[in-house]
Amino acid sequence: MVAAAVLALVLLGNLIAFATSRDRLPRETYLADIDVSGATINEAINRAQRALQAPVSLRYQTVSLTLSPAQLDFKLNETVARLLLEGVLKRNQGFDQFIPFMLRQATPTRLPPPYQYSESKLQDYLLELAAQYDQPPTPPTADPGTLNLRPGADGLALNLVEARDRLLAALSSGLSRLVDLPVDVAPMTKVGMQALGDLISARVSGFAAVGGNVAGVFVKDLKTGQEFSLNGDVAFSAAGWLKLALVIETYRVAGEVSPELNDRLASVVVEGSSLNANDVLRELGQGDANLGVGALNALLKKLGLVNTFLAQPFDQRTIPPTIITPANSRADVTASPDPAAQSTPVDAGLLLEMLDQCRANSGALLLAFPQQFTASKCEQALALLGRNRLNGLLEAGSGGSPVISRQSWDANNHGVAGLVRSPGGDYIVVVMLHGSSPLNWADTSLIIADIARAAYSFFNNGQAPPAAQPLTAPPPP
Repeated sequence: MVAAAVLALVLLGNLIAFATSRDRLPRETYLADIDVSGATINEAINRAQRALQAPVSLRYQTVSLTLSPAQLDFKLNETVARLLLEGVLKRNQGFDQFIPFMLRQATPTRLPPPYQYSESKLQDYLLELAAQYDQPPTPPTADPGTLNLRPGADGLALNLVEARDRLLAALSSGLSRLVDLPVDVAPMTKVGMQALGDLISARVSGFAAVGGNVAGVFVKDLKTGQEFSLNGDVAFSAAGWLKLALVIETYRVAGEVSPELNDRLASVVVEGSSLNANDVLRELGQGDANLGVGALNALLKKLGLVNTFLAQPFDQRTIPPTIITPANSRADVTASPDPAAQSTPVDAGLLLEMLDQCRANSGALLLAFPQQFTASKCEQALALLGRNRLNGLLEAGSGGSPVISRQSWDANNHGVAGLVRSPGGDYIVVVMLHGSSPLNWADTSLIIADIARAAYSFFNNGQAPPAAQPLTAPPPP
């Protein structure tokens, strides 16, 4: 009897408690992440409103900010919240819920946070943050004083889409009111040739400032194909570079280059011997050097090098025939080129590039002359050109890297074209300095070496080799 009475009292007590709590939300009821268990609807709404009007803390990298929800017209949608909460009460008012109530059983109810805000104000706020704190990437810049590149830096960019989602999530939470704003790294602008061009332009500015002086420079990255050209399409006197073309034409014609012919070509390349060069032209022309000149020019034309020609055999005293090219027809700039032998920095550089491509079994030489050039032939030609060692000029500024080059000069023109194989990549450097009066190698050799140093710095992590010593005597012609 006692047990029955106790059970009756327990049931009665729970029944009274259930009946009096029917206007209060059941255990484990959440509006967003705000616990409103046991609250009336009005109490629950007031509790959620207070939580959702608290400021939100933001972090943009190391910058801390505070946002008031009122700035975005953000607030709880009371009408929708009331409807949601009334639905929860209605589901829990039936007497079928008495047993779970008495046993303290509760199924968690998590209601989505009904809110309203101004989308335009939210977007404007994020755009203002981006405008104030985003940082554009900066490319490396030239340091003419050291011929190095000052390092650039990555940029920062607020991810507007993800930031919007994170901010709304924080605004609609009563617990997580801190937002780490998503900031993307905007990669540093890839080092372009412009930075190198700035270095080179600064280095030749003093020379070019002298009336009548012209500096021509061409640099090409053999991996990416990027180029820098300063007066690269200007016609210059270029007898020395035509000897480079002579080697290529000889290798084209020869089925196999004999040791005797190779030695003669070596004399042309290393010593600059015009006598041996004319002997090779006679062999190309089957006894007539002028026919050899025609064969050489035909090669250049077929390769598309329309600004490069030899008008007659080397070192002749006769007046050569006039040859008109796009380069020597320019009215804006002139370097008073020798009518007998002309080229441009770009053409000279492309000749070396074609040989290097051919060595790798590709490029214009194999396309233009598929039966006459092979990778092996081009490798031999490059090895021959590599015997032309110059302690000054490009080699002096290339950090000890192998340099395959051919110089070209006379009293008023000092130049060199080279292929550099550096640790940071292979590249072409061509320089020609034309003076309105005779040039001094002590001055021009330093300009050329410094351009080589700038190029080496560009391709090798921004560190230029030590400054070169000036030439005290001219190189072979």
